[in-house]
Amino acid sequence: MKVGLGNLGPITHALRISLEQLGVEVFQSPPNSEMIHILAQKYLPPELCYPLKLLLGNYLYNIEHKPDAVIFFSGCDMCNMSPINYSYKEIFNDLGWYPDAYFCDITSRKGFVLSYLNVLKKLSGKNWLSIGPSIALGFKQFEAFNYLDQVFYAVRPLS
Repeated sequence: MKVGLGNLGPITHALRISLEQLGVEVFQSPPNSEMIHILAQKYLPPELCYPLKLLLGNYLYNIEHKPDAVIFFSGCDMCNMSPINYSYKEIFNDLGWYPDAYFCDITSRKGFVLSYLNVLKKLSGKNWLSIGPSIALGFKQFEAFNYLDQVFYAVRPLS
């Protein structure tokens, strides 16, 4: 199983480390850049926001690896709403790529934890007990990145 991820902050890194711990091959684009934006801008109208284009570019960067699946986040802002994710999937299909879509719910902590568990279980094919260590590792990764974000937000205005 090969999985493509977009760059969506600490959650993406947590998922990546958990999946890799379970033996799932993960492809993630490099940090957001003009190249990532250029990949996506021809597929979305100019009126749509820059973050939507960056996210699409993240997934399109992985297309050459032909991941079997992509993980989308379903939440409360435009970038994470299901309609845009389905639009992305239509774009992938138009380009000859037909990945399965999995969703992590980021609208609540409980929803996220449950969807995180289900995504790991489905993609790895392993039982609940065997995914426990990968979840712990992923959450440690998330907490570390989240802490670094908080430090940088506190320090950056001072410099």
